[in-house]
Amino acid sequence: MPKRQDRFGYQNINGGKVYNLSFCFPYLSDYRNGKWNYHPYYDAGENRNSAVSNFHVSFFAPKSYKVAASGQNTTKNGKTTIVANNMREVGITASNKFKVDHAYANGVRINDYYLASKNSKQYNKLALMTAQDSFHIFTKKIGKYPYKEIDITEGLLGKDTG
Repeated sequence: MPKRQDRFGYQNINGGKVYNLSFCFPYLSDYRNGKWNYHPYYDAGENRNSAVSNFHVSFFAPKSYKVAASGQNTTKNGKTTIVANNMREVGITASNKFKVDHAYANGVRINDYYLASKNSKQYNKLALMTAQDSFHIFTKKIGKYPYKEIDITEGLLGKDTG
């Protein structure tokens, strides 16, 4: 895994490590209208053309790591299992420095994974308020969020991803 501030990479923050595992699963080209759609990988923007899928992912991480992921995830004895149905991608972020706080909006549990620092409690409160406000606006303008929970994470991402 590359050491970089990106959707797929790791970085050292606050004396710990943060791993971002997104766009790390193999993709097959789509076969539509009798032909394969080929899209080369490039490092900027959205260049994936994937169908909606059901994901079941399991992996082991050290006990000191907290794991945030798309879908529903559970961790027991160091093994994290993720079930993410009806999604185009599974994103995973894990860190040995994450603290977790929760809030609810429109019946959805918002799990906020943040890095402890001098003002992190204050910023975390603001992040949760912003997430709740966003849920209210998006529900009104777009429609009901189809999942029971969502994980949001703090991290340093470069270029166009953060």
